[in-house]
Amino acid sequence: MRWFRTCLALSLALVVQAAGTITANPSVPFPGRPVTFILTATPDPIGQVQWSFGDGRVADAGTIATTTYLTPGSYTVRAVYRSLTNGGALSPPQVAQAQVRVADHPAAPFSIAMLRLRWEDGGTEAAVAQGATPLVAFLDLKCEGTGAFQAQWTVDGVPVGTVTRQVAFASALTVDSRDLPSLPTTELGEHQVSLRILSPPVSFQVPVIRYFVRLNRGEPPRIEAVEPAQLRAGAEAELQLTGRNFTADMHLSFGKDIAVLAPPRILSSDRATVRVYLSPTARPGLRRIGVANPLGKARGPGNLRVLGRR
Repeated sequence: MRWFRTCLALSLALVVQAAGTITANPSVPFPGRPVTFILTATPDPIGQVQWSFGDGRVADAGTIATTTYLTPGSYTVRAVYRSLTNGGALSPPQVAQAQVRVADHPAAPFSIAMLRLRWEDGGTEAAVAQGATPLVAFLDLKCEGTGAFQAQWTVDGVPVGTVTRQVAFASALTVDSRDLPSLPTTELGEHQVSLRILSPPVSFQVPVIRYFVRLNRGEPPRIEAVEPAQLRAGAEAELQLTGRNFTADMHLSFGKDIAVLAPPRILSSDRATVRVYLSPTARPGLRRIGVANPLGKARGPGNLRVLGRR
């Protein structure tokens, strides 16, 4: 190898003229993939060609040589060769050279490979109370090539904000609408959220997700637990209730053989007490507590276990 490099240096020193051209296939290679160099000269080269690829590696080959670069960058490729002169004699060494750029990834046009719109739970439909904020939509995006993605969020076809992201080669990302003031929730009924894509051009139909704005009436009360959790038939007791959305106008139901002796006493929105009487003939078993007020009604999950009389 040392002898070869010494000869190569001497050959370059004796070059009389630069001749020939070198072409690369592919013209823009990238690391880890083979690239083939072709030497074209007139008259044709005679014998072996001494190649150097600009990364410290050399080779003896014909007019075609193949190598693989390990890192991106710009490299000077040289081919030293001889040919026959018009008189039939062997020419002095001649050199052809070319610059090759090794890219950090294969060149590809910037395009969208995958686009999905969703809500935070992954679904395509949502329901919110009137005036609720924030309502956030999500965009999952995967692109080919490198470029700037630009689009407008739309609600019912009307632009409400713009999103711009620089996308690296073959990368995936998630974008949300948090930068907007909020998707509007003042108008009751169904609304459609989509994107108007400005860059890159697309030939597919952009998906649509929906949300429904309902009247903000609040939620009905709910009983989560009761203490004591069990009573015997014929007993009278004050029950401690825990849950949520308790109101002074709520009504409780334990079944026809358990009487509510007075309206429940509301201690807070999640705590209340109520006095009940169990009929001596109350049937044993589990009773799920029903609760209702003008906002609606619910049953349970809190329950009371009725035990038989001793």
